[in-house]
Amino acid sequence: AQDLDSHIRFAQRDGKKVNHFYIPLPDIEIQDIKFEHSPWITRDDYHGELFVTISNNGDRSASDFSIIVTDSTIKQIHNISNNTIDSTSRMLVRKQIDKLKPHQTTTIQIPWHTNLLGMHRIFAVADIRQNIFESVEDNNVKSKEFYTIPKGSFLTDDTLAVFETSRAIIDIPIITEITFDQNSTEVKPEYLHKQRLEPTCLILAKRLIKNPNLNISLQGFADPNSGENNIQLAANRAEAVRDSMLRLGVNQNQIIILPGEVLLKRRVPANPQDAEWVFEERRCVKITTDLKNEKILFKPVRILDDEDISRPVPFFSDIKLSLPTIKADFYCRNGNLSDSVFISDIQPHLYLNRKDFWSPNKNDSRVYTNQQIDYNFSLTDTLGRNFRTRKKETYLTKAVKLQSYRIILPLKFAKTNTTQIFLWQRILDEIKSVLGKQEVKFRFTGHACKVGPDWINKRLSQSRVNRFVNEFKAFLTADNPDKLKQILARLDKPQGHGEDKPLSIERKGGEKILLGDNNSSMGRIVNRRIELEIYNRNN
Repeated sequence: AQDLDSHIRFAQRDGKKVNHFYIPLPDIEIQDIKFEHSPWITRDDYHGELFVTISNNGDRSASDFSIIVTDSTIKQIHNISNNTIDSTSRMLVRKQIDKLKPHQTTTIQIPWHTNLLGMHRIFAVADIRQNIFESVEDNNVKSKEFYTIPKGSFLTDDTLAVFETSRAIIDIPIITEITFDQNSTEVKPEYLHKQRLEPTCLILAKRLIKNPNLNISLQGFADPNSGENNIQLAANRAEAVRDSMLRLGVNQNQIIILPGEVLLKRRVPANPQDAEWVFEERRCVKITTDLKNEKILFKPVRILDDEDISRPVPFFSDIKLSLPTIKADFYCRNGNLSDSVFISDIQPHLYLNRKDFWSPNKNDSRVYTNQQIDYNFSLTDTLGRNFRTRKKETYLTKAVKLQSYRIILPLKFAKTNTTQIFLWQRILDEIKSVLGKQEVKFRFTGHACKVGPDWINKRLSQSRVNRFVNEFKAFLTADNPDKLKQILARLDKPQGHGEDKPLSIERKGGEKILLGDNNSSMGRIVNRRIELEIYNRNN
């Protein structure tokens, strides 16, 4: 008997016949195809490693044959890059195997790259040209289906503000009239200690001490409508204010007492509440100084109101998936600081583009201010596969954002003209300082206190602001004609609000801090005002 390789045996030996004989042949088998996915979410087209296992189950070596592995897209969901077109069926590898001994197994490792996300079928074929005569030919082909891994980015800026201070600035004038209760010479606490507004006596005392060459004049008044006809009462009120300031450290030579005065009786307002408020403001001490000293002694008091707001950390995320997620988590850490957020409402399931993953409210964002933190994002898909982004770093800071800047100009009772003309130049200086910022605009508004009917106050406040804007334009024309056109182009139409908007600070969180309380004489005086607001047209 002779086989194909010319192996010869006799049909008989020693008188015995050979009934059968065995020809040793190779048997190549594609045993398995496995996919070990990469755990990293990246933007490239790498998904992990494919492992194709080939064995020779026969009793003879298999020599000089090839293995071909191909990738066919079954269900495409996303394309990683719109600029790159990945074929739906393509060869991954063609590998030549020189020799595979009987009962030997070998594994080919193939990096899997594809731009097409979704389900893929991986084919492996051994000896596709059938160059090897095998005992079994049907096991040379195998295929398996695999899903690609998520692809995309999860990033934020290298430095960002996690904590914001929203700042409102208001320049409020010094109240230069100190009112008294009926037949009283006692200086009220709000003029000595800060309550809603800055205390007049305390502020003036500090400025006089700082400027020992300056002085003020005090003149007391009594109100016959309140049953006060004693001129000595008016003088005693001025002395009471002087004594309060002396106790605060002011030199006696800096205070001049003017003769007291009993005012003439006036018409009694029909509304009893109006009458009470009007008569209270007539029982007063008026504080004056030389015109040249007003800029120093009567300059406005700047109030800074800071509202601390925690801000969510904005992330850029464009992660594309081939399977829905069953959970996702955000992690950040810095030494002993750590936080995590479980994300359960990822929509749509196959494209992750949320931006508000984390806000450190629950751990108090102040703790994270001025800290370098590490962060990463992880998810688990419906096959139970876990993926995560590589660790990134960001530096968390605190931002101070100017919400508004307002300058308050006081007005005389029932009049339209301002009481402090020196503020005009200050207003012009502030406006000129921001003219270079194209997003900045200006507006003047008129306001009134609650004394009198609301319709009269509405009309009065509009008259006030109209008069002021006209006088301001004349002031610009005379002294700053080069800036007139540029300023008017940014100036909104003047508007009067009557008594509807007492002086207050409105915070972004909804809280309203009332400064101009109409139930106090200081509040009513400051509510009779012209307001300049410098604001950002984009905010």
